[in-house]
Amino acid sequence: MKHLSATTLLLLTLGPAAQAQAPDSTSVRNTIWASPAEAFYKQQIGYERCLNSSYSLGIQGANYTGFNGQYKGWNLTVLARRYFKTRSTQFRRQAPFGLYSQVQASVYTYDQHLTIYPVNGSRDGYVGIDYRWRGMGAGVGTGLGYRVPVLKKAFSSHLSLDTMLGARYYAWPKPQYDKAKYEERSFLGGDAEWFLAGPGSFFYGLLAVGYSF
Repeated sequence: MKHLSATTLLLLTLGPAAQAQAPDSTSVRNTIWASPAEAFYKQQIGYERCLNSSYSLGIQGANYTGFNGQYKGWNLTVLARRYFKTRSTQFRRQAPFGLYSQVQASVYTYDQHLTIYPVNGSRDGYVGIDYRWRGMGAGVGTGLGYRVPVLKKAFSSHLSLDTMLGARYYAWPKPQYDKAKYEERSFLGGDAEWFLAGPGSFFYGLLAVGYSF
């Protein structure tokens, strides 16, 4: 009877600890972050919620103040991440830390401008018209990233650095000028500027500082 009582007491004592160390549990579930790397033309913040030790959902918003006076507007993105677990003790992580893949869907609106000219008119003698419009669009993307705790002693592994590289397709919100009367004569064209150097660029990256709690 004494041995049975001792065993019962031991199980009751270790039970909560065993549950707390279960592989599908996580001590932090929420992460807020900001990206200072692109602050000179875009302010970006985000929130992420862990569903378990492998998956999370999040939302991020970006306000474009404009690059060279173009593409002022906002971007709202919903994302899902899957964190990969490894057997290595050195790189063992669980959400929201470690290597992850991401899929995302976005809606956006931007204030843009092009220089257009009258059709069949000579460039000499005609003043270009600065045509501005606000367009909306939607797009999808995917990426691969890694979040690692930084300054562990000072912040008890709550502060982190998040880096990611990805590919996406954000359709260009095209202008609505009358193409029977006007034409664009830029070197690359509005599509190229949007997909190569604008917010709709095919390749994109993230460098963010986060805090998990």
